[in-house]
Amino acid sequence: MGFQAPESLSEQIAQYIGRQIILGQLKPLERVQELKLARDLKVSRGSVREALLILQARHLVEIYPRRGAVVAGLCVHQAESLFDIYINLVTMLVCRFAERWTSPDLEAVQIPLQRLNRCLVDDAVSEEQVMEASFALIRSCYPVVANPYLEEALERLCPAISRAYYLTLELQRRDRAPALRFYSRLLDRVRERNLEQVRELIWDYGRYHLELVLNVISEAGQGELAHEP
Repeated sequence: MGFQAPESLSEQIAQYIGRQIILGQLKPLERVQELKLARDLKVSRGSVREALLILQARHLVEIYPRRGAVVAGLCVHQAESLFDIYINLVTMLVCRFAERWTSPDLEAVQIPLQRLNRCLVDDAVSEEQVMEASFALIRSCYPVVANPYLEEALERLCPAISRAYYLTLELQRRDRAPALRFYSRLLDRVRERNLEQVRELIWDYGRYHLELVLNVISEAGQGELAHEP
């Protein structure tokens, strides 16, 4: 997908660079060259700098005085910290949904859930489509929960989680059964409004994902993915 002239220039530049980081086209600790990006995208360096500040807030780049921006590293501690907060935020969202849903709400959630299930059983579906379908399911809970602070926190972490998720997609592609089983069981527990089991399912599945990420980090070597000193 090529770069397109945006309505919000800095945000669109941030999305363009962020996508390269999430998909691994820009590697951990790789320097982000402002001048080259400005020239390639035909935008000002100031717009690129604003985009990098957005990406810093989304935990995809780190900016150093007099050195510029580099792609954020991903070490064991960072991955554990990221999943710790994300699992808790998703648990809060789904539990609030389970407490408040009405029949039309459950019907509305079925649409993104069915789309995600189709992605999980279709080997021809791209990694990006799987990620997009996963986040679409989470976002389908937003209107019922109606907590803008929770939405903002989840959306802010979405790029970093997408990056970690992408690292493990090849492993997950080999065995989609855990994901399919998780979403089926989770919907059943939500229908029952069984908050204790909702929490347990999300915790177990989140830790399963974290272990996959930690295995990738371990196999890649700490030097390749670690936080730059």
